[in-house]
Amino acid sequence: MTKGSQLVARGDDGLMDDQRRYIQKYAETGSEAQAQENLDFPRRRVRNWHNNDQAFRTAFNTVVEGIHEGVVQRLKVVEEKLPDAIEELLSATKSVRVECPKCKLKFSVDIDNTAIQAKMVDMLMKSQGHLKEVTRHEVGVDEEVLSSALRMALSMVQKGAQIGVDSAQELIRRGKIEETSVEGEYRILEE
Repeated sequence: MTKGSQLVARGDDGLMDDQRRYIQKYAETGSEAQAQENLDFPRRRVRNWHNNDQAFRTAFNTVVEGIHEGVVQRLKVVEEKLPDAIEELLSATKSVRVECPKCKLKFSVDIDNTAIQAKMVDMLMKSQGHLKEVTRHEVGVDEEVLSSALRMALSMVQKGAQIGVDSAQELIRRGKIEETSVEGEYRILEE
């Protein structure tokens, strides 16, 4: 391939040096626009590579798949840690300094931090409509996996906290809890 009056050579992978530099910069930044800006490549040049160069498309797609797999792995790690963090916040306490008015004896008492607990419940209720259910498919067997919102709701029921009606209905439907005779209270079913 020629570039002006110069001959442009391709490497063993079929990429030109500029293409290789662009893909490397894209892998570092995760942004096509930023990679183009850093290397001072015009948009039309990169678009031309995408449209007309099979070696470039193959290498670029490989990098993109790697980036997406990394993001998915990080999200899975965060999702696995989330219920434990929520449980910790739901059981948050704060120390209160108390003084006896008669004998002037001072001591500390740990009490529930209802402000943090209320904020967590509020956040859970807001997020319930946005989190999607996850189903894992393995070797012909469908194993249902609870979404992080439902795992948090189940954890709240275990601690005796109130949960939203939607979460409660979904957990009842899945056979994780059952409603008691007292409205708003649920009993966890053993598996």
